[in-house]
Amino acid sequence: RIIINNNNNNSDGGGGDDDDDNDNNNDKDTSGSDTEPTEDDEDNDQKKQEDDVIDPFAPLASANGVHDEALEEKQQAQDVSNDNQDGDGDAKKKPKRPFEMTDDHRMLLKSAELLLSSRNSGVVVQVASLFFHLAPLHEARVVGKALVRMVRSKKEIQFVVLANIATMAKTRPELFRPFIKDFFVSSTDPLFVRELKLDIMANLCTESSIVTLLKEFSHYVHDADKAFVTATIQAIGRCAIKLPEIAERCMRRLLRLVTSPSELVVAESVVVIRQLLQTHVKLRAGVVKTVAKLIDKVENHKARTAIVWIIGEYRDHVSDIAPDALRKLAKTFADEHRDVKLQILNLAVKLYLSNPSQTALLFKYVMDLSKYDLDLDLRDRARLVRVLFFKKKSAANQRRVDYPELKDSIKRGLLEEKPAPNIEDPFEARSHFTLATLSHVAMQPMHGYVPLADFPDEPSDPSIRDVRVYTNPAAMSPATAANAEARKQKRRRRQRSTASSSGSSTSSSSSSGSSSSSGSDSSGSSSDSDSSSSSDSDSSSGSSSDSSSDSDSDNNKNKTKTKKPSADATDDDDDGG
Repeated sequence: RIIINNNNNNSDGGGGDDDDDNDNNNDKDTSGSDTEPTEDDEDNDQKKQEDDVIDPFAPLASANGVHDEALEEKQQAQDVSNDNQDGDGDAKKKPKRPFEMTDDHRMLLKSAELLLSSRNSGVVVQVASLFFHLAPLHEARVVGKALVRMVRSKKEIQFVVLANIATMAKTRPELFRPFIKDFFVSSTDPLFVRELKLDIMANLCTESSIVTLLKEFSHYVHDADKAFVTATIQAIGRCAIKLPEIAERCMRRLLRLVTSPSELVVAESVVVIRQLLQTHVKLRAGVVKTVAKLIDKVENHKARTAIVWIIGEYRDHVSDIAPDALRKLAKTFADEHRDVKLQILNLAVKLYLSNPSQTALLFKYVMDLSKYDLDLDLRDRARLVRVLFFKKKSAANQRRVDYPELKDSIKRGLLEEKPAPNIEDPFEARSHFTLATLSHVAMQPMHGYVPLADFPDEPSDPSIRDVRVYTNPAAMSPATAANAEARKQKRRRRQRSTASSSGSSTSSSSSSGSSSSSGSDSSGSSSDSDSSSSSDSDSSSGSSSDSSSDSDSDNNKNKTKTKKPSADATDDDDDGG
């Protein structure tokens, strides 16, 4: 039961008539406040309360009407606010035109959808490319299931299908996200299939599926194939760059991989961490210090190069440990790899320019080590830095006007923050070619390749797809009439040739029949004697067979005669009973 309180409704801002009624009731209450309530008043109040009770089984037309009006008003207000916001943000933005599908377009998709169940993988891939280019999202979802079914085929077919799926997943990942687990790598997959599956999973990752993908990637890292391990760690980085919401989770997973006993895993993880730090500013505070402390544990030269670069680039976040890190690197400078030495020299210059009081002596020491190194590039760079920052200005340098500008430009180049790198997709070249073509699989234009034309700005006239049927020859064009007449003559010649061939066959059959009849007449005289001689033996055998047949017929008649009395007897018995 639902009890409506009129006083509450009126207080909430009801209609004007209800307010008048309430005022009148208040006047009556105030005028009759001195008098005590009578039995009639109590009966009226009880009757009014019963009227206020709504039958739960009655149609709630008025209540639903009020509710619907309230929702409509709220929705309209929200739409108006959204329109105002859109108008303030982008006043020149044109409204989106609703999608309209023509009858021919609809018939094409409906007819081609049946081919997705074909057992031929080439047919399925071609129809999938058709739906990818022409079908809306809610109708193109059928492509995912059909292509995933083809992934379970042979390795060659699997490679071609996965190449097309990887290209589709970049622009329309919604088609394959429900089947993301079907792209998990198997232990029997070759390397070219594994790389395609990793690329597909990186394109299909979402905030809800990243946990499952990171667990799967953690298993792939322990594989014996080094190229596959490297591709797996790079896939984690692509997931983090694609979705900033999951960058923190990917960074935590990469920091765990840094402690791996495999040098390859550590090196690739540090390189990917460096790329993520350049693209995500919020992750620098806690990650830079953690990575800087790994300088004593990591031995791979690629990882050490990335760590030294991170310390020098984000020196403000590790200002307390950066000088000590330079001191440790100066001790092992002679035994470091060439790339690590170049980064140590850059680190010394950056720390000298930003904190000269603590790093001046270390900077001179690194400069002396670089001056006598065997690598020519390192010695040339050290000589350039020494001329700019240490040697006194000679008379020639003082006369040069661009000397201070050159020095300032080098300082800015060393101290300014570097732009974020562009993570290259290994299969980016495929996106420039048409799906389901040889050029798309080979990632280069092949002989005879024709690119797919762009959609026209204006739709074509539907009358060009109408089939014209000419019943009146006068309405045909001269070329059409000539073609029709040629077809008629060709049809007549075909009929004449068939008629002549049938006539020749009948004449040959009649001639063969006459020859066979003459042969039978000649053989008839010889066969008469044989027939007369055999007739005697046949008559004797015939008499015996006739006698036997007569006896059989008599037996059958006797059987029928014996059956009838038995039937009559049974009838008599029934009648007697």
